[in-house]
Amino acid sequence: MSRILLKTVLPVSMLLGVAACQNYFVNPSAIPTGYKYHNQKYKTIPSPEPADLGYEYTVEQNDEILRSMRVKISQLLDQLEAENDLANKTVYVFTPHDHNAQNAAFDNVLRD
Repeated sequence: MSRILLKTVLPVSMLLGVAACQNYFVNPSAIPTGYKYHNQKYKTIPSPEPADLGYEYTVEQNDEILRSMRVKISQLLDQLEAENDLANKTVYVFTPHDHNAQNAAFDNVLRD
C-alpha cells in the first residue's frame, strides 16, 4: 500500500508543486523570473521625485559647495574647541529632524 502511495502521491505532489510556481503555458521557462516579465510591462510603483538640492546640480558646482562646507565646518569646529574644553571628550553628532539634501550633505561633511 505504501509503495503505491509513494509511486503516485509523490510524483503528483511534485507536479502540483512545480505547476504552482508559475504558469507554464503563459511563460514556458524553468527559471523563476523574479521582477522580470518577458512579454509584459514591468510592474512597479513609480519612484518618488528626488529632493530639491536648492541649486542646479552639476559635478563642479556640487564639489565647490562641499568644499565651501568643509571650510565652514572647519571654522565652526575651531570656534567650538576654542570656547569649550573638548580635550579627551566624546562628541556626538545627531541627525537633524528636518532631513533634506542640504542637511544630509552638511551632516556627511561634519562626520568626515
